[in-house]
Amino acid sequence: MILETNFLDKYAPTTIENLPINESLKALLCNFIKMNRIQLLLISHDEYLKLLIIKILIKILKINNDDIFFTSNMKDQGVAAMRYEIKMFCQSPSKNGKKILVVDDIHTFSESIQKLFINNIDKWNKNIHVLMTTDNIYSVDEILVTRLFPINISSVSNNTLIHMIKTTCTSENIAMTDESQNLICALS
Repeated sequence: MILETNFLDKYAPTTIENLPINESLKALLCNFIKMNRIQLLLISHDEYLKLLIIKILIKILKINNDDIFFTSNMKDQGVAAMRYEIKMFCQSPSKNGKKILVVDDIHTFSESIQKLFINNIDKWNKNIHVLMTTDNIYSVDEILVTRLFPINISSVSNNTLIHMIKTTCTSENIAMTDESQNLICALS
């Protein structure tokens, strides 16, 4: 038996309605989509959930890969290189409306690069959507926070994880003990 796709991709939510978040947060995300103005700061320790929300928003907004600028502090770039890349991305036209700037773990960027993001959001906010993530809002420049709508996202509860595990096991005809399910939850 060959596994054609991993379980994470196969069973991950693909719509806002299926996300394991509370209903008010789902409604809030839907409202931002309707307004066609995504400028959000997702705050959570749950990296998977933050990136899942970003992935779903990109899908719903129908943004092409060419219109996505994703950066994290893993890229070892100076301010000048980052300034050039962001400027070129933001000022070039999009084929389908707006582009999207995604910054993962904004709190790990230097103060000067965070100020660079502020300047670009101010200058190009009509051309781009902005999604940033953090697990510590207090390490994000206060002025940058005022440019975005901060949303606290709770981690997925153990009950939700158990439900997801049981659904996957049923669909894949996998027998799993309660002890194994609890171990998966603990490791998550």
